[in-house]
Amino acid sequence: MGKDSHRPNDSKSSYFQLPHPVVVVAVTVGLGLTALCYYCPDSVPYTYMGPLGTLARYFAVDQPVIIKWIWYFAVVTHVGEAVYSLSASSAKGLEGVTKMKWFVSTLCLGFFSLRLLKSYAPLKS
Repeated sequence: MGKDSHRPNDSKSSYFQLPHPVVVVAVTVGLGLTALCYYCPDSVPYTYMGPLGTLARYFAVDQPVIIKWIWYFAVVTHVGEAVYSLSASSAKGLEGVTKMKWFVSTLCLGFFSLRLLKSYAPLKS
């Protein structure tokens, strides 16, 4: 994804780009693990996760208040970023379905998606 990916060929109002697949997987696994550690810590296979499992078990079992705060902070942050993405996409001339793609992407992937939206510079017509 080079610099030209910030300039779509079809229309300035349809620009959308997902973050790198590694980021998508990392954020999805991270949020999923955090949710599991908070809501059902007994279902997490800590022993199969190596050092990450040890850390996850520590927070989920020994420090449940910390995992609670981490979870709620992540949720509030992602919702706030997603709401902000609506105004940021409008300011860049993006509309309709494209605007909703940015909202959902930012809701799920947070800063990594919002950063791509913020770096988009629409061509002046």
